[in-house]
Amino acid sequence: MAHNEEWNQHGVPNDLQDIPYYKISKKSEVVNDLAINELQFKLDFEDPRHMIRRKYIGRMKCMKETKSMILVGGTGVGKSSLINTLVNKIYGVQFEDDFRLRVTEKECRRKSSAVSQTEWITVYQFFHMPGMSIDYNLVIIDTPGLNDTTGLECDRLVFDRLGHLLKIRKYSIDELNFIGMVTPASATRLTSAQRYIYDGCMKMFGNDVKDIIHIMATFSDGSPPQIEAVLNAGGVYYTQVHTIQNSSIYVSNNASNKIRYNFNQMCFKFLNESMETLLSDLQCSIGKSLTRTVQTLEHRQILQCKVAIMETKFLKQLNEVGNLHLQEETNNNQEPTTLFGLQSK
Repeated sequence: MAHNEEWNQHGVPNDLQDIPYYKISKKSEVVNDLAINELQFKLDFEDPRHMIRRKYIGRMKCMKETKSMILVGGTGVGKSSLINTLVNKIYGVQFEDDFRLRVTEKECRRKSSAVSQTEWITVYQFFHMPGMSIDYNLVIIDTPGLNDTTGLECDRLVFDRLGHLLKIRKYSIDELNFIGMVTPASATRLTSAQRYIYDGCMKMFGNDVKDIIHIMATFSDGSPPQIEAVLNAGGVYYTQVHTIQNSSIYVSNNASNKIRYNFNQMCFKFLNESMETLLSDLQCSIGKSLTRTVQTLEHRQILQCKVAIMETKFLKQLNEVGNLHLQEETNNNQEPTTLFGLQSK
């Protein structure tokens, strides 16, 4: 499904304006002779304080069934590339097409790979429209990459923000169908970030989500992913491993060398089959209700507030006792001493 070089003012090829994804994307640049079209989302909600937002494409009143997935992983493991790959699949982009779709914002791509490309927690909602390869609405929750070098405190904040997201009623995320733990296929050890991600998911969602945990083994070279044995040895439970070669989505289909062309076509075919398996698992999945998760988060927040109040009162009373002791020593013309680590100045 190729198009000519005549584009209208919206970045849409004049001869294919009726195709759904051309109504929601705009030409951005050219990579490997492929026109890269940025999807034009509408912003539904944004909370700069907690750095969470919701974007959508399509008609919000679409009555199709909704499937929700969340992607979590370390920094630089390929979550953004995975989302771009999924988007091309659900909108039916073929190898022969001379364009590709992209979600990731330009400013994200300018950052170092050592820093998470995603600082915000973003809810992408793709409402069904004719021409899509799926027959349901799709929600993808993209999270910031957790990093072994930034410390667990920063990683903890990510889960805190995710909890805040789930408690916002207007997002209408009532159940979760798929937890995608994204990690390089060639990883040979279980990092502290990976362990924290798994334990964090168990703590937030409960053990009943184990059967919707999927491993997204990115940057695959086609061989059995090493990460599978690593996770098994580390006691990480999952239901399926999906091997994905992220970069194959942007390989050229205009190679003059026949061997290169056939190789690129084969890579795209394997990637397409991986996405079909993933989306098939998603479609067949039974959603896990988040009602209990939200109730637990709210109860936990109440307890944390009570503990904070008690700590404040305790420190205040401790300080008062120390001041009384120092005052008594002063009245008795004695040298001040310390009590509970408090000392007069």
